[in-house]
Amino acid sequence: MFSIEELAAALFKSHGITTGLYQIGCSLRFAGATMSWQRFGSDGFFPTALVGIEAIGLKPADKPGEMVFDAAELLKPKPVEKKRVSPAKRKGPALSPK
Repeated sequence: MFSIEELAAALFKSHGITTGLYQIGCSLRFAGATMSWQRFGSDGFFPTALVGIEAIGLKPADKPGEMVFDAAELLKPKPVEKKRVSPAKRKGPALSPK
C-alpha cells in the first residue's frame, strides 16, 4: 500500500512537476448489484453498492487545503543519517592499539 503523499510524489515525478501546489482528484465509477453474502454469515441476496476508481489526476491549486500537496516540499531530498558501525562489524584489517 502507498500513502497519499507517496502517490502524489510519484505523480509529480512521472509528469516532471517540481514546484507548485496541486490537488489530487479521482474519478469514481459507481454500480449496484444484488449479491449473495453467504460467506459473511447471511442467507439470501442483498442490494450492494460497488465503487471503483476510474482515474487519478492532479489539478493546480491556488492555496493549501484538503488533498493539496506542494511539489517542491514533497520532492525535497530527505537527509540521510549516518549509521554508526560497531568495530566488530567493520571490514578491513583489525587495528591494534599502540
